Amino acid sequence: MADLVLVKAAPVANANGSPAALLGATDGFIVVYRAGTTSKDEAARIRHSMNGLVTGPSGVVVTALPPPRPVRWLERRFVAGDAASRGRVRRNTLEWSGTLLAMFLLFFFLRAFVMASFEIPSSSMAPYLKPGDRVLVSKLSYRIHTLHRGDVIVFDRPLPFLNEHHLIKRVVALPGETVESRDGKLYVNDRELPERYLPAGTRTDGVTKQKVPAGNYWVMGDNRTNSADSRFFGPMRRDLVVGRAFFHLWRPPFGFM
Repeated sequence: MADLVLVKAAPVANANGSPAALLGATDGFIVVYRAGTTSKDEAARIRHSMNGLVTGPSGVVVTALPPPRPVRWLERRFVAGDAASRGRVRRNTLEWSGTLLAMFLLFFFLRAFVMASFEIPSSSMAPYLKPGDRVLVSKLSYRIHTLHRGDVIVFDRPLPFLNEHHLIKRVVALPGETVESRDGKLYVNDRELPERYLPAGTRTDGVTKQKVPAGNYWVMGDNRTNSADSRFFGPMRRDLVVGRAFFHLWRPPFGFM
């Protein structure tokens, strides 16, 4: 870029602010350009344009000297500000990338080892859980304690030809217990099992008397007339359990189960 040096300038107040008026208010001027920065063609173009404004420059000076101190200060401020701006953008990009990656890894860690959302696939747990409802399933519960009677659990399908890959049922009998149905009631160890979670008048049929093997559980759906459960596939193995459903997430009634 060329530096315009005004020589014997009249008071600037006499100019109307335009370049032509400003140059016209001077007795003379010199065009200075720095070697290696301004090309000769550009210098010639600048000098030619100046000739149209006033009588022409008093001279053209080529110099390798650095620009004046104020110009150097402005250049340093610009370069420093530009570098700082690039640094902020780089830091922000790294911070957001790290945050998103951490959230992504945390999500998959929670889903794989802590808890997951499960959609009810059928009406086998109606009216307590209806098709399309969602529950949160804890995968840590049974690492801390054993399965309890009455727990609603999600487990892998025990038979490969079942439609759903995962089933949700209620634990009604534990390993070593005897289970059977009589007169529409469920008996465990020859005692009628109080099932307050069932609607009044619900009948339980189709359970022949048998002992639940070690490491297995007897599971049934609350909808006893429309549930493929242990009456169909037998006692469920412990290693098939995914986790315990503990929170009703979608559609009322919301809350802990």
